[in-house]
Amino acid sequence: MQADHGRFDRQNHQMNMYKGMLCAISRDSNPTPEFINSIVDCHIDLGDMSKESAVYQVLQIAAGLKNYGVEFHDSLSDSDVTQVGVGPQGVTMYNSSKDVVER
Repeated sequence: MQADHGRFDRQNHQMNMYKGMLCAISRDSNPTPEFINSIVDCHIDLGDMSKESAVYQVLQIAAGLKNYGVEFHDSLSDSDVTQVGVGPQGVTMYNSSKDVVER
């Protein structure tokens, strides 16, 4: 929210935006008011951080994730390979337990 809308503004109906974004991410759940309030508290804690700084920090966090930049594809083979990941480190095949079969 900081990256998309800037600093927290109670007048901007951001509570509905939080709920809408969370429902779009996880269509099976309805976020509780407590969960939304915890997000509001985190957003308020960011203070006057610029949108650009927020985007930069999100990208830094994402770049540190294990499979950042990997695009996954379902496999249609008869073997136990169920997904193929293609990314900066090459091609990786995963079995049904999400274990690496081969790189």
